Parts: sequence; structure tokens; C-alpha cells
Amino acid sequence: MSCTRAVRPALALAASLALGTSALFAQTISSFTPHGGRATPVTLTGSGFTGAAGVGFNGTPAAAFNVDSDTQISATSPATFTTGTISVGATPSLFNFINRTGTVTTVGPLGGASLPLGALVSFTGAPNDGSISRAGGQTFFFQNMPLSSNTWLYWGAASGGVRLSMNGNDFNSPAGEVMTYAPAQSNPATGKLQYTGVSALNLQAPWGQGSGLCTRFTMQFAPYNGSPLVPTVSATSAGLPAAIGNVAAIPPGSSFSVNLLFEAAYTSNGCTSWQPALAIYDAAPTNPGDGAWSSFSGGFFYENTAPEIGTIANQSIPQGGSTGPVAFTLVDAETGG
Repeated sequence: MSCTRAVRPALALAASLALGTSALFAQTISSFTPHGGRATPVTLTGSGFTGAAGVGFNGTPAAAFNVDSDTQISATSPATFTTGTISVGATPSLFNFINRTGTVTTVGPLGGASLPLGALVSFTGAPNDGSISRAGGQTFFFQNMPLSSNTWLYWGAASGGVRLSMNGNDFNSPAGEVMTYAPAQSNPATGKLQYTGVSALNLQAPWGQGSGLCTRFTMQFAPYNGSPLVPTVSATSAGLPAAIGNVAAIPPGSSFSVNLLFEAAYTSNGCTSWQPALAIYDAAPTNPGDGAWSSFSGGFFYENTAPEIGTIANQSIPQGGSTGPVAFTLVDAETGG
């Protein structure tokens, strides 16, 4: 026995339009800059902003805002608000916007014994065994990022910290052995950040010296331990040198993993046949005593605002008299205390 149900075209069309309208106005904030400040211009990036009716800073309406496009809003934070998320519609931002004023500095990179308090790190391979330049690279796993929700925490390369030399010259020659960020080869939306450079192999006779190489270094972030993929932001928005390119912005309490891999390809082949850097070096007839050197320097960065002195009550001092200790509070923007 079979049963067929007819759907009236007009009703089906109405249902389709209703679903389309609902999706059209879904609003999402993917990033904003700067990350704090009172009565401060703020640029929001995201999607679905067309028709937005308002912007809230932890529930306090923005002093002003303008929908520049479906993916950008320009707003001014209120003069008075409390640290918390920014909202456009019902969806809040992933990070807090900090109630602060004064100079903000970005500290770092921190690693090793200076990891954020309570953070756990593990990795594939053994330290300094060259895994970062072999097949599969080396993957690092980070858990328990416990810094205050008022503090922006980042992870990435230090300025000039990505280096690969295939001729034993300790990153001195050619100059491209200190790699530079390559925005065209990167895809921050998928967690892929890439740096590129050049090097050369010193080969035995009869092959000769200086066989040119293109080099690249890939950082691939991935979800870990139940946390979603961490977003990446421009280094300049984090107060870091533009040469760094992008860094991962780590939500409070999040976990993440990142795979690091150095690769190389011969310029004679048009820089198309990429292999792990040490695989190319091991297969080449290099001179005795030469060596391949790879180096990644990076770690955690965080924003730090100078503490502010809170309100001091008016003091009444009789002529010729004195007053006791004056009570005041010292407010730290990152901890709220």
C-alpha cells in the first residue's frame, strides 16, 4: 500500500520564503577592534548586520552606531558601562569588551615556565628532534587557558620568529631565511596561517653550490578537547607588530591545538613540489658538515592595562587641622578588582 501527500505550491512557497527571511537576519559578531575603551570608536565585523536596530555593550546601548554594510558596523562605546560582551540582536560576541582607559600594552611572547597560570601543554614528538620539519610536522595541544575573561589572550609567532636555513648559515644568507607572513597563502577562517621565504642547498660536485629553494611554514589551528576552532585576528589589532601577520585569539578557558610544519621546494621545479624540509635535505648530496636549521619562536601574548585609582571622597580639613589616611581603591581592568 502506498500513500502520496500533495503539497499546494502556494503553501510550499510561503514556507520557503519564511525560512529564507529568518536566515537573512541572523546576526553574528566574529571580531571587533579595539578591544576596550570608554567613549571609543569600535569597528564590528561579522554577518547579517543589515537592518540591525542597535548595538549593546554588556546591555548598555552604544553612544552611536552605523551599519556600514552587512558585514561591518561602526559604533561608539558608551562613556559608562561594565565589562562584558557586545551584542547586535540576540547574539553576543565571543569575547568581552573591556571597560578601561589609559595606555594598553601587549606583553609576550610567553612560553615554557612562563605559560599562563594553570595552562597544560603537550606535543607530539620529542623536543628538538626536528619533528617540526618532518612529515606531519609537530602538533601542540593546549588546555585550561584560565586568564580572566577580561583579558585578551593570544598565541602566535614572535616578530621575525619563523626561520629556516638549509645551508648551515644560521639564517644569515639568503635574507629570506627569516620568513615573512603570507596573507595570500593563509586562510584565517579555517585556522591556517602561512609564512614564506627562500633558502639554498650547498651540494657536492658536480652539482655545485646554491641550489635554490622556496620555503614555507604553516601553522594550522584545530579544535581540541571540546572547544571550537579558535578565531584568528590581525596582529595589529592585538597591539603587535604588523610583520607577525595574524595570531589566534584564545577565549577564556578554551583549549586548542596547532600543527607546525616547515616545507621546502626547488625553485628549478617552479616551487610546486613541496616536501617536509628535512626530507629534501636528507635526500640531497650535501657537503659533510653542513646542516639544516629550523626555528620557531612564539608563544602567548596578553593585553595589560595600567591600573586606575578609583573615586576618592571629598575631604574636609579644619584650618590648622589634619586628616587621617585617605581611602581609595585601585581598579585593574583585566581582573575587575
